Amino acid sequence: SCVVIVSEQRDDPDNPPGVITTPAYQFQIPGSLWVHDITARDGRLYVAAWETLEVFDVSDLGNGPPVWLGRADGVGVHSVWPTDDGRFLVTAEERTRGPLRLYEVIEGVGSVTLLPRDTFAPPYAVAATAHNPVMRGDMLYASYMQAGLMVLAIDPDRARLHLVASYD
Repeated sequence: SCVVIVSEQRDDPDNPPGVITTPAYQFQIPGSLWVHDITARDGRLYVAAWETLEVFDVSDLGNGPPVWLGRADGVGVHSVWPTDDGRFLVTAEERTRGPLRLYEVIEGVGSVTLLPRDTFAPPYAVAATAHNPVMRGDMLYASYMQAGLMVLAIDPDRARLHLVASYD
């Protein structure tokens, strides 16, 4: 699988980006079939690489390539999203009864450790899989095939997910 990083480009609605013809950096993720989704935030690139969740430092792309920080193994890792403070990550696994997984990010010197903390799968058999979790504060919003929207709260003291609302 291959991830291409092009620049430290910022969104500017008055000056949309041009066509990208040459990548600035290209790198392989060993052992992964493909990259399904990425999220970039605060100098970090979070990569849902199907068999793994990968984290890279992309804070200084003008002076060097992305720096690999850490990984967690997974199954069908479809998408990933960090909390606003970067303390937690949530992944969605695209497979039958694939859960949302909550990881705590433990900072090291030039690395991160991703500790599995909790999982959530709706109690209904028809909710095949979660897609594209998004977080705002300690609230997690996830769309589900066949089950609509699930809203979960992250308890930062216990590192747990709690269902607080749903709409199908």
